[in-house]
Amino acid sequence: MSDVSEKLNETYNGSDGKGTQNSNGERLKFKFNIKGIETSNTDGGSLTDIRKIATDNGIVTSEKDASGNSVIALAAAVTTRSTE
Repeated sequence: MSDVSEKLNETYNGSDGKGTQNSNGERLKFKFNIKGIETSNTDGGSLTDIRKIATDNGIVTSEKDASGNSVIALAAAVTTRSTE
């Protein structure tokens, strides 16, 4: 998990960890919620299983769908590697 966290932070926040700039020149710093979920299922699960995990661990956004419900930003990375 630390490998994933380090790679995401370096990629999106730069090697100095100070963030990056958007197209308007504003400073942005990305934060990542890295969470390990242990399982005995080593085949990766079905697409339905993976989507449920991504939804259950996603973040509610301020964006609304066509029905007026808040959109969930799905958890982006699912792997069968150990969380250690």
